[in-house]
Amino acid sequence: MHTEVRVTGMSCEGCSAAVERVVGALDGVRAARVDHVSGDAHIEHDDTVALVALAEAIRDAGFDVAEGGVT
Repeated sequence: MHTEVRVTGMSCEGCSAAVERVVGALDGVRAARVDHVSGDAHIEHDDTVALVALAEAIRDAGFDVAEGGVT
């Protein structure tokens, strides 16, 4: 599966790397690419990964998911 998430609160490449790291650590996530400028996160994952788990991991890293930002 491919999920796109709009992440808010990122200001640098370190921020996008942190989101990639926490999302990538979730079981079932194969790849995560995050652009801190646009706020777009592209996540490849198994269908067993819950969207709420992606959002929680992003919030635990200190960032937020824009309302309606998970597709």
